Amino acid sequence: MTKRYEDLPPSKAETMAFLEALIWAKHFTTCNIIFELDCKSIVDGLGSIKSTRTEFSFILVKCKEVLNKLS
Repeated sequence: MTKRYEDLPPSKAETMAFLEALIWAKHFTTCNIIFELDCKSIVDGLGSIKSTRTEFSFILVKCKEVLNKLS
């Protein structure tokens, strides 16, 4: 199922799509996966220990949680 994020800011839409990909990978793959991202705010957010109280940050926290379960 493909979701549409056309009404969202690009960084938020890309972060939500990345979260969906992570969840999909967690449930359906058993091999190593390489994710390539071109959204600097996502890459920076995943590498940061700071968290703000924005919806974008909450999505990044969820991404980090799923990433931790994949490793």
